[in-house]
Amino acid sequence: DYNNDSKSEEPEYQQPKVSDYLDRDSYSNVNKENKSKLKGIIIACIVLLIIVLGIIGTLIFFNNLKEEEEDVEQTSERVIENESSSAVQIEVADFTGKKIDEAKEFYKSKNIEVIISLEESDSIEKDIIISQNPKDGFVSQGKISFVVSKGAELVKVPKLEGLYYKDVMSKLKEYGLEIKKEEEFSDKVEKGVIISQDISKDTEVKKNTLVTVVVSKGKKPEEATKQVEVTEPVTEKQSIDAVTELGSYNETNIMDSSKVLFIKNSVMTYLGMNIDEQKSNLARYMSANRLNNASGVYSSLTNGGVVNWQTKIFTGTAESDSDEVMQGVVEQAVGQIGSIGGSYGIGVSSFRNGNVGFNIYIVIVY
Repeated sequence: DYNNDSKSEEPEYQQPKVSDYLDRDSYSNVNKENKSKLKGIIIACIVLLIIVLGIIGTLIFFNNLKEEEEDVEQTSERVIENESSSAVQIEVADFTGKKIDEAKEFYKSKNIEVIISLEESDSIEKDIIISQNPKDGFVSQGKISFVVSKGAELVKVPKLEGLYYKDVMSKLKEYGLEIKKEEEFSDKVEKGVIISQDISKDTEVKKNTLVTVVVSKGKKPEEATKQVEVTEPVTEKQSIDAVTELGSYNETNIMDSSKVLFIKNSVMTYLGMNIDEQKSNLARYMSANRLNNASGVYSSLTNGGVVNWQTKIFTGTAESDSDEVMQGVVEQAVGQIGSIGGSYGIGVSSFRNGNVGFNIYIVIVY
């Protein structure tokens, strides 16, 4: 029995099947595929890691480069500051009262910028330093400022010759000039008209400069008396009145005095310069009052004085006082007046012609 039982429990040997061997090969192939995939994943991870490390390295590189540039700038600034602090200190020289060129030359080689501002001065000559900043101490590669005199303000002297003295007094005040009057007799220049000036026109002078003018007193009285023509017996009183000066009379003008003088001088040039002062006084009075009887007006002004003076009158209009229009007035006047003999006087007055233009009244007493 024992032997029988032992034999029954012993396992039976089984011969391997072909299919079992086939399953092992399949497993081996699968294992190979898995290994290949794993290897690809590992390679991809390594490449990705390299790329990430490259990016990180690049960022770190540029960040360090920027920090180095900032360090260089800061270092440069410190160097500049150190150089500035160690720059040569230039002692400031006082150039007040000296020429600006001296100061410019002094600081030119010392790398100091010279700043200049100009100021008018009646008391300090042109190009002289009035003040400076800083006035003393030290500067190093900096700036220094100077206030320099331009000299006194200059004005041009206008033309005064040929103008009435009474008309130029205010004109010179406008120019900032002073005027001094001297008088002398003249056979050629009408009384009250400026014969000459001591400073020529367009000369530049300081403000408040004194300009001396010589003003005509007209002809000497003894010469004027010889011009009086008495044509009938007169009393002793009348004879004295007849040779007594009429006094000084002015014309009436709303035109500019220079225009009036142009007309007058042009007519005088045409008629000649044989001017009689008494006749001129009478002519001025008659033109201002638009009168036309010389002998009658003279008698009235001298309380019955008698002279045999004649009168020529020109009346005209001018739409403006332009030079062209004034020249036209002169041509009309000399054409109408014609020629005269002997000495004469002239008066020219102008009046407003409505709202536009002028009425011109010229009187010739001869």
